Amino acid sequence: FYKGTRVYAGYAFNNATNYKQDFLANSTQTYRLPFRHTVHGGFEFDYKDKAVFIPGVLFMTQAKANQVNFGLTAGVHVVKGDAAKRATLFLGLWNRLNTGNYTLIPKVGFEYKGFRAGFAYDVHLKNQYGDHKNIGGTLPMGFEVTLSYIGNIFTPKEDNYLFNPRY
Repeated sequence: FYKGTRVYAGYAFNNATNYKQDFLANSTQTYRLPFRHTVHGGFEFDYKDKAVFIPGVLFMTQAKANQVNFGLTAGVHVVKGDAAKRATLFLGLWNRLNTGNYTLIPKVGFEYKGFRAGFAYDVHLKNQYGDHKNIGGTLPMGFEVTLSYIGNIFTPKEDNYLFNPRY
C-alpha cells in the first residue's frame, strides 16, 4: 500500500466457556450464554496530511442471529505535522443491519499521540419490537464510550542501501 494507508482487522470469540447465567436475582432458572463470533476490518487513508478517512465493516453472529455494521469515519487534523504530535477530530456515521432493525450510529472522537477517545450513540430507525413497550420506552437506545491506544507492532527500519553479496 502507499504511504499513509493502514489496514486493520480482528477477530473476537466471546463466551468460550458457555457458562450459565441467571438474569434475575433469586431466580431458579439459568441460561447458557451462546458463543459469539466477531470479525471486523477496514482501512485508514491519510489525505495530504490534512485529513484521514476510515471505512470499515464489522460482522457478528450469536445464537443464529447475525449483525452487520458498516460505515465511514472522517477525521480532520486540527494540529498538523509529525504523526507523534498530531491531533485529530473525528466524525463518523455507521449503519447497523440485523433482523427487523435498522440503526444509525453517529460517532465523534479525538486522537492525540496515539490515544483515541470516542463516543457513539445508537439511533433506531425501525422498531424491532413492534408495538410492545419496553423498559425505557419503545425504542431502547444505547451509547458507547471508547478509549484506545494505536501504535506500531514493528518499528520501521531506515535501510537506505542496497545489499549485494557479490562485493
